[in-house]
Amino acid sequence: MKLTVPSDRIVAEIERRLGDAREDGKPASLYDLRDRALLLVWRDTLARVGEVVRLRWDDFERHPVKASGSVRIRRSKTDQKGQGHARHLTAEAVAALDVWRDAHAAAIDQALAAIPEPSAGNVEAARRRTRWAALAAARDFVFVGVHRAGITPLSDTAAVRVLNDRAADAGVLQRFSGHSVRVGTTQDLLADGHEVAAIAQAGGWKDIKMVLRYGDRLLTERSAVAQAEASRSRKEP
Repeated sequence: MKLTVPSDRIVAEIERRLGDAREDGKPASLYDLRDRALLLVWRDTLARVGEVVRLRWDDFERHPVKASGSVRIRRSKTDQKGQGHARHLTAEAVAALDVWRDAHAAAIDQALAAIPEPSAGNVEAARRRTRWAALAAARDFVFVGVHRAGITPLSDTAAVRVLNDRAADAGVLQRFSGHSVRVGTTQDLLADGHEVAAIAQAGGWKDIKMVLRYGDRLLTERSAVAQAEASRSRKEP
């Protein structure tokens, strides 16, 4: 079954919402800014959901000349020693991250400012310190949840919920899992004709086995038999 996530369609719907807000003179939704950046980074890196939600701001690096950049996945299922693996980020993803970073910082600062000074007792002071510590930790994480209880790093479950909610907003009825972006982007790249080895590098695979597995059906069209058939067809009068 093909699990392609129509990232462009989903992001286009978020862009439409952001454009409507601009035209109405309203501030951009924090959730729209976050989710656009999340989905673009997820797409570009072919990351597992647990890898993308654990990204920190200092994992990112801009290209010295181009508008694109890169991100380092610190640890993965196949990298338990934490040697890390660099993944390319498109200019589109970098631009979305820039806007989200400003909004992210402003949200943290606003939340910190809203914490009242303790009026009495060590219990209240301890609670305040706990809330400050939680916000300080959230500041380092790229993708966070903003809710009544505060600001916390986004969980795997929450990220998958974002993916499915945004897909539904864009009229995509299929339900996706935390692995769907990784599988779907691999299949999209294969369908576009990219080399198996290059896709393996993009997704952080040490060999091409998983790419071949995910693209089993698509790659049949590029097999020697399929190419021979196409060659014979071209030669026929």
